[in-house]
Amino acid sequence: MGTLLVIHVLAGSIGLAAGYTALSVGKGGGLHRRVGALFVFAMVAMSLTALLVSATRNIAPVINVPSALLTLYLTGTALLTVRPLGRWTAPAAAGCAFIGFGLAFLCGASAVYSLVKGGPDAGLAPPLVFFGGLALAGAIGDTRAARNKGPRGSARLRRHLWRMCLALFVASIAFYLGPDRLPVALQLPWLRALGVLAPVGIAAFWLRRLRDRRSPNPALADATVESYR
Repeated sequence: MGTLLVIHVLAGSIGLAAGYTALSVGKGGGLHRRVGALFVFAMVAMSLTALLVSATRNIAPVINVPSALLTLYLTGTALLTVRPLGRWTAPAAAGCAFIGFGLAFLCGASAVYSLVKGGPDAGLAPPLVFFGGLALAGAIGDTRAARNKGPRGSARLRRHLWRMCLALFVASIAFYLGPDRLPVALQLPWLRALGVLAPVGIAAFWLRRLRDRRSPNPALADATVESYR
């Protein structure tokens, strides 16, 4: 196993552990901030090494390149959400929207290429379409953020939450459904399904809690988000 691949697997494992820990501990506290920072660094390292490994070894670049770029995009835009709102917020959101629409186009084009090529590659089209939908949803949200000079109140919490959870979801797909990296005793179908779907379930739980709460004071919610730093 090459050095890049070792770093990729290690970063992915750390990212998964840090992501689940960040979702489990009290939000905005010191532990959450530290674990969240570790998650971001691990996701960046995992994504960049995935791009390099895919390019240098020609390992399924049609699916690996878009998924790595999507993970970077979701993690980066989620991180920007917890930064203080300022004059740079709208331009940054506009730039992120441009990236998101570009990723959606890349995923769509890769899906069409997979279908045209046929054979085993045709099976890559559904996940590519799904990834493209995630990128498109993110780009639309970025466009709204640019127009409104950044999300405020509970919208900032939701934006941070769903992007971090979906970045964790994409990483989970690669970890649990990619080449076997789990011990044989843990390569059970239900365990793989649980590992892949857990980030979606956790995101749904927290988003439901946010929706069920009364509309918070926007200034208080903004302060809560910025305490993540």
